[in-house]
Amino acid sequence: MSDTIPRGRVIEVKATLVLPATATDEQIDDWISHCVFEQGAIGVDNPLLPLGVDAEDIEWEDTGYYRQTTVSDVRKTGSGCEYRVQRRDVLDDRSQADVESWKSPEDVKIEMARSAFVADHST
Repeated sequence: MSDTIPRGRVIEVKATLVLPATATDEQIDDWISHCVFEQGAIGVDNPLLPLGVDAEDIEWEDTGYYRQTTVSDVRKTGSGCEYRVQRRDVLDDRSQADVESWKSPEDVKIEMARSAFVADHST
């Protein structure tokens, strides 16, 4: 029976990818971000766009740290708000209750935006 890794834990991933077409460093960065991690956008002129990812030798390692996200300096601006997000990796000595209450960076930003919206519309 394998151990479970708690939510919020930071892991490091290493893989060998076969580059399916000639591309610039920036095009490769966009391709990896978009196709492997589903983040960001990829230009239609990127020669890697229609090509899938051929990954080999995928390895990952548990760092023993978890990601802590805080939001500060919240300011209302017109129809929205501005804020500062700080992320840091902290040695993971959380209790089970702390693990269960952990929020992703996206959850923290959504909560902050909701709070700002409620505060703005409650007056």
